[in-house]
Amino acid sequence: MIGVALTLISGLAFATLPIFNRLATANGANAVTVLGLRFGIAAAVVWLLVLQRRQYAIPWRRAVGLCLMGALYVLQSTCFFISSVRIPVAVTSILLYLYPALVTVLARLLLRDPLTHRKLVSLALALGGCVLTLGAPQVGNDWVGIGFGALSALLYSFYIIMGARLQAGIPALTGSAYIMMCPTQSLPVFCQRYKLPHA
Repeated sequence: MIGVALTLISGLAFATLPIFNRLATANGANAVTVLGLRFGIAAAVVWLLVLQRRQYAIPWRRAVGLCLMGALYVLQSTCFFISSVRIPVAVTSILLYLYPALVTVLARLLLRDPLTHRKLVSLALALGGCVLTLGAPQVGNDWVGIGFGALSALLYSFYIIMGARLQAGIPALTGSAYIMMCPTQSLPVFCQRYKLPHA
């Protein structure tokens, strides 16, 4: 029940992302600003908790892998941000939730996870719902926004598959701290390299 409750809270939190992205953009922020603040604040809070609990020591290969997950999450979040400011926020969120279906397929291909009848039915329903949503009149013809939304779901699916291996046996806070550390360090470098405003 705790796992189910945490999943619901995560879903509610994800639902607010495109709304806050729109608000931030309307007030002059860009993707680098939003992501930099988001990951920076989160990393500071989580690392304080990890240091307090003394759970920061993990094998270096795991640490590198978790940092790579952080880089992948930066790409996913950037795609999600771009999509959410180009198409209706509800459509961006629905496109992101292609990821359970994609994870099911990737888990079968990469992790040899069995495909049960229940999973196949859920997969068909998820894909069918997204097809109906994309056909709605309010979406318009902004296929760039739709494409970034779908790419966001695909990248997030690979992120989850990686996490299934790399986070096994590691405390959740510790894994999250290492994942957040990578984007916190790389975003200012990315910003300087491509001369993007970041304040």
